[in-house]
Amino acid sequence: YYFIFSLVKKRNPDPKFYAASFVTLTQLFQVLLIVGLVRKIFEIKVLPHFSDTYLINKLMVMPFLLIWLFIVNWWFKKHFKEIEGKFSDKKVITLKNGLIVFGALIIPLVVGILLLTK
Repeated sequence: YYFIFSLVKKRNPDPKFYAASFVTLTQLFQVLLIVGLVRKIFEIKVLPHFSDTYLINKLMVMPFLLIWLFIVNWWFKKHFKEIEGKFSDKKVITLKNGLIVFGALIIPLVVGILLLTK
């Protein structure tokens, strides 16, 4: 969270919400990776299937994602002083941290796509 906050705070009017959105997106990809693994290993469908069309299914899940986004944003706003105190004196934007943060986003995304499409 603080890595993304530090990365965008100069250019974005609300870096806290942007960072919370990134965390929510990363959590979504990690949940989809777990769903893909469960589906592949146990051969069961975990996600509900509301309709035959992809658009309807996506629209039915959207309110839950928005609620989760606001919960994550609220939690980080509540704990921001603690997080900032922990990382403000350290160099946060490094190559190592960038690889960890974006790896946590990209790796579950790619593996989840591969699992859910086969």
